[in-house]
Amino acid sequence: MSNRKKDCPYRELGRILEDWRVSRFRSVLAMFREAHLSFSYYTYADYERGALLPSVSDIMELAKYFKVDERPALLRWAEVQMPTTRLKILFLQAGRGISPGPLQAGPHEATEKQTSPSFENTWVFGTPEQESIRKLPWFFELCQRLAFVHPKGLSHRELGLKKQADLENLIREHLQPWIAQGRMLFRDKRLHLASPHVHLPKAGSWQEVRKINLQRAIDKMSETINNNVIQGQQAYREIITRTLSEEQIVSWAQRLHELEAEFKAMSYLEEAGDKSSKVYSYISIFGERILSGMNA
Repeated sequence: MSNRKKDCPYRELGRILEDWRVSRFRSVLAMFREAHLSFSYYTYADYERGALLPSVSDIMELAKYFKVDERPALLRWAEVQMPTTRLKILFLQAGRGISPGPLQAGPHEATEKQTSPSFENTWVFGTPEQESIRKLPWFFELCQRLAFVHPKGLSHRELGLKKQADLENLIREHLQPWIAQGRMLFRDKRLHLASPHVHLPKAGSWQEVRKINLQRAIDKMSETINNNVIQGQQAYREIITRTLSEEQIVSWAQRLHELEAEFKAMSYLEEAGDKSSKVYSYISIFGERILSGMNA
């Protein structure tokens, strides 16, 4: 059975957008034949499917186009980004017109360690983190490294620093805000991540940051992927260019979504420090390509 339906964390928000759309159009394609929106057909299709979190501006643009109240969608948008169950309850209560009562910790927050990402154990990046990545492109990779070894943390040597003072300077100059917020921890002379998982929102406002991360990942992986590892079936790399019809484009985009969902659905290793394990990235790029001339 396909994992595509499982990889839709924003499904309820997508249903609100679908309700807006079906009031006037039978299909997404029909809507885009008439509407002139600032985002693409494929982006909106992922919004409605619940696989991609729209930005506030995109929600406002759709609400204005359909002449509907944007508040239910914005309330849901805020709810899905809350890092804990008890904070999400605030928005759930507000949506039902209930006055917020005392917030009780959820059962998983205090007693269980979850190995797969959830709102309770994931650092969902916001605007401060976005600005930090723009200034310090290595910031997200550092968070990923800390997540892979959580809860052990990394020493200055494991981070590639010469001495302990270098780690302390790094924290003082760049990481102190996250230490103060409790997102990162500095104890036993090691840098730790408070949560075992980190997540970059898929909203349109994060496009620049995702482009930075993608370019860094491609550059670093290109150094390790050679003919030997490809022939040994330890990696894969290929560029194939074809002219496709609209139906073929949609079909291939959906199939690649399914492969991505299958990769995400794999369970996390119990022991992140297992010497036989390696950190692998799945990078999939499928889109329109404009073949450049000699001078481009």
